[in-house]
Amino acid sequence: MASVHEATCACGFGTSFTVGGTRQNFMKNGPFPFYCGNCGLISVNTRNERLVCEKCNSENIHPYGVEATSLPSNAVLPVIQFFNYKAYSKGNLCPSCKQMTLEFKSAGIRFS
Repeated sequence: MASVHEATCACGFGTSFTVGGTRQNFMKNGPFPFYCGNCGLISVNTRNERLVCEKCNSENIHPYGVEATSLPSNAVLPVIQFFNYKAYSKGNLCPSCKQMTLEFKSAGIRFS
């Protein structure tokens, strides 16, 4: 089941995004938040064989939750999880101010 999340930063940046697919498309659609060096925060379909930015086709992308985009977390549970991808609520790279101040929070479930 897909989940909706919000990303916010003290600098004023804010957006929402979907993680995972729905019952109808989860085998072909598995979005997860990534950071693109050109475009900022993007959603990448992790079900594709080749992971690239869908906006600029760059391979210079990193999923949130890894060292390049997130500070190590001692949180017990990730706030975002899709198969092997995990991201925690605090300490994420903001695409606007480039500080590790981006926060994620759950905003509900998407059924269709």
